[in-house]
Amino acid sequence: MRLKFLISIISICLFVPGLNAQNNYLPGYIISTEGDTIFGHIKNTTDDKLVNSIDFKRTDEKGTEVNYPAFNLIGFRYENGRTFKSIKVKNENSLNKTEDSIYIFAKNVVRGKIDLFSWLHSKNRELEFIMKNNESMEQIQIVPPKVSEVKKEGTKYNKYDQTYKLQIASLKGDQNQFSSKGNSLKYSEKDIAKDIYQYNLNFEPEFPAYSYKERTKFHIDLFAGVPLYDDLNFRVGLYGYKTSLERTHRLLFMYGLIYSSWSDKNKELEIESANFYKNYSAQSYKILPLGFRYQYPFKNIIPYCHIGLGYEVNIHKDYVVKEYQLVGEEKEVFGNFAINAGVGAKFRIGSGYIFTEITPVGEGIIMNLGYSI
Repeated sequence: MRLKFLISIISICLFVPGLNAQNNYLPGYIISTEGDTIFGHIKNTTDDKLVNSIDFKRTDEKGTEVNYPAFNLIGFRYENGRTFKSIKVKNENSLNKTEDSIYIFAKNVVRGKIDLFSWLHSKNRELEFIMKNNESMEQIQIVPPKVSEVKKEGTKYNKYDQTYKLQIASLKGDQNQFSSKGNSLKYSEKDIAKDIYQYNLNFEPEFPAYSYKERTKFHIDLFAGVPLYDDLNFRVGLYGYKTSLERTHRLLFMYGLIYSSWSDKNKELEIESANFYKNYSAQSYKILPLGFRYQYPFKNIIPYCHIGLGYEVNIHKDYVVKEYQLVGEEKEVFGNFAINAGVGAKFRIGSGYIFTEITPVGEGIIMNLGYSI
């Protein structure tokens, strides 16, 4: 019975992705170094995989895929507004190390009087920024602030380099801003993009302000499970979480809903003593509004672990034995704090994923199989 159940779940997981398949290429266009705009389809992947080159198929040459390095194009744009520009940057993650430079595709995050571009450094996976003042035509490259250890009155603490704040203030032409609002500006794309966009609003309509909104997708992982051992009959549920379609995130917030059932009602009751209660059925409804998932994506597999916290409603049914006789049954409903944890892996099947994980439950271990929508 248990083997048939597992085979059924695996069959469903292999069949569903074919129904839900998506094209790995999205409509868009490229701009050649001669300034020609060529329409077609661009391979859809995360920002970090687009830094050095892109794969493109022309509309009039279906099936012909061409790889374009960053130095071979002025830029490219997906139909949904996601835009990249070819920019020459210094090759090291420091403005002081070397003058060697390379061409990269940087994502256009904000447009206006000041354009903001971001890209992920291939050497150390840190985010860098390029900014251009479209009035003065000045362009700067901003790298992550250095951290140095400072000792004061016998106590050691970390001191963060403030150079990037001075650079941004200088590009705006407002050195005084560094000593006021600019002093609290964090080195993050969200904070810097918000700061530049607010600044650009002051110069409309001469320089129309625009801020790109990153695309996200809400995932639902549907699963069913059976025990590797123990008497739990089955378990079904779902996990929900949001991911970016353009970046690789390792730590995610999630929630979960899980139903499990156990029963041995058909098993012969053994009279163990004169008077006792014997549980023969249990159902559990878990609501997990707060959870965390940590994952480490590879090309076709994503190992992960997760933990969720919430509340659990239990329904127990007991035999009632008195004077060595079965006199009836009783039902008990109660709630308690719930925790759910698991370790597993997602495997790419076409454009979708199937996954398997193990989850400890009481004294047993459940193996779950499912599909990610």
